[in-house]
This record gives sequence, C-alpha cells and structure tokens, in this order.
Amino acid sequence: MTVEGPKLHAGGYGPPGGGPPGYGPPGGAGGPPGYGGPPGYGGPPPPPGGGGFAPPPYGSFDQAPQFGNAGFGPGGFAPPPGPSGGPTEQLSIVSLVLGLVSLPGGCCCSLFIAPLAIGGIVTGILALNKINASGGALGGKPLAIAGIACSSVSIVVGVLGLVLRFGMLATQFIK
Repeated sequence: MTVEGPKLHAGGYGPPGGGPPGYGPPGGAGGPPGYGGPPGYGGPPPPPGGGGFAPPPYGSFDQAPQFGNAGFGPGGFAPPPGPSGGPTEQLSIVSLVLGLVSLPGGCCCSLFIAPLAIGGIVTGILALNKINASGGALGGKPLAIAGIACSSVSIVVGVLGLVLRFGMLATQFIK
C-alpha cells in the first residue's frame, strides 16, 4: 500500500479551489459552488461534548485566578519601588541646582561661575555625608552626586576656557 501526499501544482500550492470537498470557509459563504454548505447555512453543528475543549476554569477569559496576592500588588505585579530613604536632603537639591546653573556659564564666564560650581561641590559633599550618616533615613543621594558631577564638569570646562583665552592672548603679544 502506498500513501500519496498532496499533489503540488503550479507555484507549490495545493489543488485549485482550496482543498477537498467540505472544507470551505466557515458559514458556507465565499467559496466556490460545491464546497461548504448552501447559502445561509451556518456550518456543521459542534461535536458532542463542546468540541473537546473544557469551559474556562475561572468563569471567563478576562478574569484572573484568585490565589491571593502573595506580597504583590493588584493583578499579581510587584508594587513600584518607593523613594530611596526618607525625605530628600535639601543640600542635595541645592547642589544639583548650583551644578546645573554653573554648567552653561563655565563655557563663557569662568571667573563669575566658579563660586557657583565650588558651592555645588561643597553642598553636594555635605549632603552625601548627611545622607550616609542618617543610615537610610534621608534620601537624595543621586541628586547630590549629579550636583557634584555637574559642578566638576563646569570647573574643568572653565579652567580649559581660561587656559585657551590666555593662550590666545599670549600669541597676540608674541608677534
């Protein structure tokens, strides 16, 4: 006995018409004559026993199982992380503001912006010391670090600007 598979026709597809008789589109509409049921026919009845699929176990498909939240928030998701530590240390905010204000000025007015940048570094270090000494009761460590970083960049850019300015002035007097 030989078993024959589906015969392939032009382009590697099955026979024209979509397949063997009785396998037309659902509802019997849209297929060629002779396939599916007569017009208006809703298709074959479902097999006994509901088609072999069990009903949804929790009442409907949009209802999640209720096993308790096991330490998680609603919907089984973990709650979002809270702020690190307690209230934010005010010096860390001052450090960040001074660092951000000193950044653009470091490029053009180095001498006038230097006190702001130095103040940003000092307040940032003071804030970090207070936050670390509080044992987690105070927050704002990322703000203090960002303030120190912005102030440091401003000082470095300001020093480079001064060196370039004095270098250009020196070359004019040497000629």
